[in-house]
Amino acid sequence: MTLKDNLAVLRHADPAAGLPDGPLDQRADDDLARILDEPTVAVPPSHRSVGRRAVLVTVAAVTAGAIGLMVSDPFGAKTPAMAATPPMLGNVLGAGQPAGPALSRLADAAQKDRSLAGDGSGPHVVRTESWSLSTRVDGKTVHSAVVPEITELSWNADRSGHISTQLGKPYYPSAEYESAWKADGSRGKQGKTVRDETWQPGGYTPMFPNLPLPSQAAPLLAALKAGHPIDKLGTGELMIAIEDLYRETQPSPEVRAALLQLLAARPDVIALGQLTDRAGRPAECFAVDSTLTGLPQRQLLMFSPTTATLLAGEDVLTEDAGQLEVRVPSVVSYRLYFPRS
Repeated sequence: MTLKDNLAVLRHADPAAGLPDGPLDQRADDDLARILDEPTVAVPPSHRSVGRRAVLVTVAAVTAGAIGLMVSDPFGAKTPAMAATPPMLGNVLGAGQPAGPALSRLADAAQKDRSLAGDGSGPHVVRTESWSLSTRVDGKTVHSAVVPEITELSWNADRSGHISTQLGKPYYPSAEYESAWKADGSRGKQGKTVRDETWQPGGYTPMFPNLPLPSQAAPLLAALKAGHPIDKLGTGELMIAIEDLYRETQPSPEVRAALLQLLAARPDVIALGQLTDRAGRPAECFAVDSTLTGLPQRQLLMFSPTTATLLAGEDVLTEDAGQLEVRVPSVVSYRLYFPRS
C-alpha cells in the first residue's frame, strides 16, 4: 500500500474536517511516509524525531487499514473486536480550571529547582517509555496487548550518539486479550531489543540542532516555531513541540520555566489538578482539546510538582474514533519521561 493509499484510508476513517488547512504539512507527510515504509519499529539510518501529530495520523491509517482483520482468525483463535488500550488516568476528561495560575506557580518552582541542571549543550541523555495504537512488533501492529517501548537515547554536540529500544511489560485489558495475545504468538515479549544503533559524528539528526534553547519566553517560542507550525495549528502544536524537546534533551530550570510561561499564556489550556502518572509519580496535569489530527482529542501534559520537569504526555480520543477499532473515550498514545537527577 502506497502513502497515497494510506492517506485515502485515513480520509475514509475520518474526513479530518478539523484540520485547519486540509492536507498534512510536509513534516507530517515525511514522517508518515517513513513510518509506513518501516517493517518494524521505525529505525531510520539517520535518526530524526517523529512528531506526535504524524504518529496519531499513522494510528488512524494503520488501524483503519486493519479493519476486518481483527475479529477473525484463520486458525479459529478468538480475537477481541476492539484494540487493546491502556486505562485512563484519574479525571483526565474533567472540565478543569483556567491553567494560568497553576502553570505560573510551576514556572516559579522550575526557576528555584537545582536538582535537574539540564543537559546544556551536551551530552544529552533521555530515557522514555512510550506506546501508541500504531506500535508494530515483528512487522505487525499488536492489537491484543499494549506493548510499550523503553528507549534510551544519548547524543553529543558533534551529533554522535547511541539509541536502544526494548519492549516493556505488556498490558492486557482482560483475560480475553491475554489469551488472544498468546494465540498470536506472544509478539512483543518483555525485554526484547527492537533497536540498537550507534551514530558516528554527524550521524544523528536532532529536531533541535542548536541546544540549549533560549531561556526567555519570546525567543524560546521562536525557536520552537522553527520546526513546529504553532501559529498555524495552535496550542496543540505547542504541546507537541514541548514534548519533542524533552525527547531530545533535559531542559535547564530556566528553559523549563519559560516553557511553562508559554503554556500559561494560552487561554485554551486547562488545569486538571494532581494525579499519578503511569510510573506512579505525582504530577500536575494540564490539557488542551483539539482536532489537530482530524479526530477530537484531548492532549495531556503532566509535570512534576517539585521540579516542574515534564513527566508524561498522553493523547485521548474523546468523542469520535472514526473507523478506529477503539472505544470512546480511549487513550491512543502515551509517553513517560525519566529525567536524570
